Amino acid sequence: MTLLNENPLPAQRTASSRGQLDMRLDLRPDKHAAARDVVRSQLDLWDVPERHRDTVLQVVTQLMNSAQSRAAATGVDRATVNLLVQMGPGGLSIVVSDSLTVAPDQTSTGWRTALALACVLHISPTETGFDVWAQVSFESGPEAGS
Repeated sequence: MTLLNENPLPAQRTASSRGQLDMRLDLRPDKHAAARDVVRSQLDLWDVPERHRDTVLQVVTQLMNSAQSRAAATGVDRATVNLLVQMGPGGLSIVVSDSLTVAPDQTSTGWRTALALACVLHISPTETGFDVWAQVSFESGPEAGS
């Protein structure tokens, strides 16, 4: 008989509870597609209107790409990020938390793309890195961030 605690947990983890999806994953380009697939499935379970799903997935992609670029620029070979998606009234929040030492480039094309899609985009320094969070509104559509 094999007990669950006999096997070590993988580096990646995903948890979902009412209105919240929390993922920890290696910051590698090949993991981005898998993360988007999980988010896409969760949006479907939450009955997020189809017209807003692409917006959410594009914001997730841009925030993940930003962290990946910063890791590469600082020579970090292996990093992890936490991706948190929370459903709220009229929209959802997306937070990418990392332990990188370089702040996101707010002049990059990816940042400007995320800013155009989200109604709020913000960087919060933490003790160990940065939280980059976005708010996507379902009330006015993607143009709410314009």
